[in-house]
Amino acid sequence: MKRGLFILFVLSSVVMFAQDDLSSSDWKMTQAKMFFEDGQTENALEIYLELYQDFPTNDFLNLRIAECYNDIYDYENAYAHLKNAIDNNPSSEYLDDINFWFGRTHHKMGDFDLAYSYYEKVKKGTELIDSLYVQNLMQQCLSGKEIYENKGNYFSENCGPNVNSEYNEIFPVVAFGEDKLFFTTDRKVNEHQDGHPSTGLCDYSVMESYIKEGQFQKAVVPDQVFSNGKDYILTSVGAGNGEFILYKNSPEFEDNGDLYYLLLTDEFDVSQPVNMGETVNSIKFEGAGSLDFINQKFYFSSNSNNKKSEEKDIFYSNKRNSNFSNSLVVDEFNSELDEDFVYIHPGGDFVVFASNSGKSMGGYDLFISVLKDKKWSEPVNLGYPFNSVEDERQFSLSVDGQYAYISSDRIGGEGRMDIYKMEFGTFMQEKFGFHPGLTVIQGQVTDENYDEVSTKISISNDLKDCYNQKVDTDLEGYFSVAVKPGTKYTIEIKESAYEKYSLTLDLTDSSRSRVNFDIELQTKE
Repeated sequence: MKRGLFILFVLSSVVMFAQDDLSSSDWKMTQAKMFFEDGQTENALEIYLELYQDFPTNDFLNLRIAECYNDIYDYENAYAHLKNAIDNNPSSEYLDDINFWFGRTHHKMGDFDLAYSYYEKVKKGTELIDSLYVQNLMQQCLSGKEIYENKGNYFSENCGPNVNSEYNEIFPVVAFGEDKLFFTTDRKVNEHQDGHPSTGLCDYSVMESYIKEGQFQKAVVPDQVFSNGKDYILTSVGAGNGEFILYKNSPEFEDNGDLYYLLLTDEFDVSQPVNMGETVNSIKFEGAGSLDFINQKFYFSSNSNNKKSEEKDIFYSNKRNSNFSNSLVVDEFNSELDEDFVYIHPGGDFVVFASNSGKSMGGYDLFISVLKDKKWSEPVNLGYPFNSVEDERQFSLSVDGQYAYISSDRIGGEGRMDIYKMEFGTFMQEKFGFHPGLTVIQGQVTDENYDEVSTKISISNDLKDCYNQKVDTDLEGYFSVAVKPGTKYTIEIKESAYEKYSLTLDLTDSSRSRVNFDIELQTKE
């Protein structure tokens, strides 16, 4: 659950003990508040419930208990304590706070009309900045009601205990070179890790789960320099097995986190991720990097466009080899609020991003914009089941375009943020008239003596909306490239020591998601 924008009126800024019957317990109230602000909601709730035994009708105490229950998704108990507060104290000095939390509780329970009515009660009595926040929540209620009334019937499921845990699993990233899913977690993955003393959460680790016959295998830590408790978040990968986009927040830099790039030449390369530099990173936050490796475009989220360093916007940069151009903001995707994630589909057909604007159902929702006639369409909410009244923060798409993987803290998961599998190809066909699947071409280049050849491969076609690609093999000659299906491709290699190689590959059958073949070069006489 998102903690950032707590208005809470009286509650978030000042602890008051207006009622004499709680004055002897001021220290316990303060201790519980400190636990809550440190992320230890269960410890805070334990103290509050202990006090509740002696002060069951106290409005401030019941309000604090309701706040805790909201934070751990127990909305029925939150509602019960809010009702207790108002029933026993109809003229409570905390009436605005009680109404606000009634609104939040009903909102999270999907009771959009009731939530709206409670938000409306508190809107007029708040300062401007708080009023704008409440107004956005009211708009989310209207959006949520409309989305639920028109919800789609698409398959969705939790990815299960082989992927998810009681901790946070975030940033699902589909691998193109192999049938597996990367993700980032703050669970303990090795015996040398120590969790945070208050939350128990560890530094981030990247894990991978292979997919066999549609089933996720038990996740393991891959053998990569950034994986094992190094506090990197993997946000995107290239078409092969050695190109990675990563995020890391290094407190010593005091910049809230930067984006890093890593290109490995083979399985033995132990190079470290490299900061992308000032054309992408700034003294503020940059994260959620996503690579369109077909068109060599790079999209990311940053608050460098905001003087107050709060709301984040979406930017893009052009990629040339391992370098990135100066970044530009993408106005079509951004609102007055927060866009803190972006996914660009390889080939540039569409973008999915997360936003907490008034068009969300609640918290952060996933939105989509489609490129048509070289213009981005008006972003629309992906709707239910992709979104819920909780937070949906990240998105990745399977190679064949059939399934999307998202992260969400919706009720019913294994733990905090979980990864879910969603039917997406049917959604795209019904809503936008095309299927988003790609075809991955992979193999190895050798000579007639089966010796490995490291070289550059050119891939071209006649479609105007598909750019040509030049792909480097690794040092052992292996290559992996993703293309849009539905046409014929010409694959060429020009090396001075070998005869020119040319092959026409027919991919007009768009159902093929993988094509494997090896290339044998002939040495010139």
